[in-house]
Amino acid sequence: MRKTQKKILFFALVLFFILSSFFFVFYSQGYRFDFKNKRVVQTGGLFLKIIPSGAEIYLNGKYLKKTNFLFNSLFLNNLIPQKYTIQIKKDGYHSWEKTLPIEELKVTEAKYIILFPKKIDFQNVEGNVKQIFPSPSNEHFILKQKIKNGWQLVLLSSSLKKEVLLKEEDISSFFQAQKTKSKKVLSKKAQNIQNIIWANDERKILLQLDNEKQTRYFLINLENKKIQEINLDDVKIWEIKFNPKNSNKLYALGTKPNKTGGVSWHMFVIEEPTFLPNEIKLIPDIAPITFDFINGDIVWLSKDGFLFRGKLKNHSSLSVSEIFNLRPKEIQENTKYRLKILRGNVFLFEGEKLLWLDQIRHLFVSVSEAVKDVKLAPDNKKIAISTGNQIWLFYLQDDYQQPRRLALDKLLLTVSETEIKNIAWLNPYYLIIAYENGIKITEIDNRSHLNEIIISEFKSPQVFWVQNKKRLFAFSEQKVFFTDDILR
Repeated sequence: MRKTQKKILFFALVLFFILSSFFFVFYSQGYRFDFKNKRVVQTGGLFLKIIPSGAEIYLNGKYLKKTNFLFNSLFLNNLIPQKYTIQIKKDGYHSWEKTLPIEELKVTEAKYIILFPKKIDFQNVEGNVKQIFPSPSNEHFILKQKIKNGWQLVLLSSSLKKEVLLKEEDISSFFQAQKTKSKKVLSKKAQNIQNIIWANDERKILLQLDNEKQTRYFLINLENKKIQEINLDDVKIWEIKFNPKNSNKLYALGTKPNKTGGVSWHMFVIEEPTFLPNEIKLIPDIAPITFDFINGDIVWLSKDGFLFRGKLKNHSSLSVSEIFNLRPKEIQENTKYRLKILRGNVFLFEGEKLLWLDQIRHLFVSVSEAVKDVKLAPDNKKIAISTGNQIWLFYLQDDYQQPRRLALDKLLLTVSETEIKNIAWLNPYYLIIAYENGIKITEIDNRSHLNEIIISEFKSPQVFWVQNKKRLFAFSEQKVFFTDDILR
């Protein structure tokens, strides 16, 4: 080989080495050539997490792996930025599919994938049920059950233990024992249950009965089955609630006629063991028109539109410790207002309209004009709203999980062709929806499309999810059903 040829070969090898080095450096840093778009790009990644184990993962139709008990996730790197179709499959389960974009230098995540069984069996636990009243945790239910001589109330626990609390005839017997000149025995035809209010500790309930002319309230201790009437004479009660920190105290808000021919607002506290109502002195300008509790403190909306927080002082007056809103809420005449406080989040119902208190900006934010059902997510970051045939999500806080949402974001999740009866959160990422013809589960990740499945067919059901037992109850056609098959 001549000297010139040796130099050419040497410099060619040096050039090849330099180019190869650049190639390997760029390759190691995630650079690839995108043949489709004919350009050099940096790659991205994909992370998936799946329940249950044993699921098969496909990417653009190509099988990748099968998860197991120890490794139920998958991370793929060095993916060319483009859209990829992911499929998750398992025998006996509904498949999951979504098309997600991969971006340069970013990891696209789908961390809350759940495959649901195709066969979900519901078992009948009780029949002849006219009404159902769930406790705050769904750990207990009061069932109004039809019997030969009227009705009875049955206490059903989420572990399926049943106990008869009282019968319709017990109410009449109670009145016979308590009868005075000022009290009349309720006729059996008039004993209609309007509502049952639960104490936060689920040891007591307040039974609200209607007769022809008035509503009467009975406090029932679920531990000793003792019944006590709560009597407020000529007061028309608008709201009555247990103190969430002390179920021995009840607070009632109502109106009664005044000397000018109108009505005036009155508030009472009722305590064991006397059960006698003590009237709370109200300052007219800040008198409540609706109230609720935060950590045992009373929160109320006044007729001038301000939201106050305070304590009961000497069992006779309210002391103000905080005013929540900087600008007053305009109060509409002949409109019913109702405060609902869920884990520190303040919601105000104005008729069917829902507002949320932004405690950072100190003002009420309009959420929805027509609300049939609203549920706060377990992560406290969002609410699900049913308007009758639509489900909306409204975010109370920033949520940095993908897809990222910001506080005050509102999005339409799904539309039903039939009426939505009620909704329940399975977890922060999935909703259970009871509609006219059955029950379905939907994810809330609306990237590309929603994965929705019908788990059972029922007529006009109501659903109740018991989180710690992973048990779903359904009430339909006067029967109560349950299943443990949702997350297996």
